[in-house]
Amino acid sequence: MGDGPEVIRRRRRRLLQLCSLYRAQLWALADELSARHAEYWWEHGASPIVAPGAGNAVGDGGAPLPLPLPPAVNGGVRAGSAAGRAGCLAANCGAKAMPLTSYCFDHILSDPKQRLYKPCAFVTKRSGMQSDVTTCGKPALTGITPLRCSEHDPKSQRLFINALKKVGIDLPLTSKSVPKLSLLICESVRQIQMKRRMQLNGAKNVPLHRSSK
Repeated sequence: MGDGPEVIRRRRRRLLQLCSLYRAQLWALADELSARHAEYWWEHGASPIVAPGAGNAVGDGGAPLPLPLPPAVNGGVRAGSAAGRAGCLAANCGAKAMPLTSYCFDHILSDPKQRLYKPCAFVTKRSGMQSDVTTCGKPALTGITPLRCSEHDPKSQRLFINALKKVGIDLPLTSKSVPKLSLLICESVRQIQMKRRMQLNGAKNVPLHRSSK
């Protein structure tokens, strides 16, 4: 029976050590996230910087390369393209192609073999005729219902506003742009500190009830 408290202390010490290791690994991954994201952004055709000498990105054959291998040699590899990745095959497009395809994100709908994206069905212009409407047409994931791109998806902003309300930040749902992440972090920290001060002040103001004999 005397070994029970010692076993509990040993398990508690090991649990705290394991938590500290997981916490250190989490912060290490968080520090590495931005660098990895920037590396992927540049390598896989999401960079807004046009590669030098990429005037017309159409290859010699003028047709997309076969899937699923990413295009590497069709019209030559452009100078400055990371990891030898070719550019988009759309005319007058200097962006790099997405993985496993010959087109960038803006022109991914030109690939007849892809099944992940469809045109955005948001109505941008409506004429007098009921059937004569103009839709957005930007790439949107096929799993989104209704079919909307990131600019016209009402769910993303509403979910973001609801998440802020859960942590005590009341942000009205308007058409204005969402505040910067740094401002949201500062506001969240301020709300948390204010709640902690209120809890501490409430604990100090609670009177001590002594049992009367």
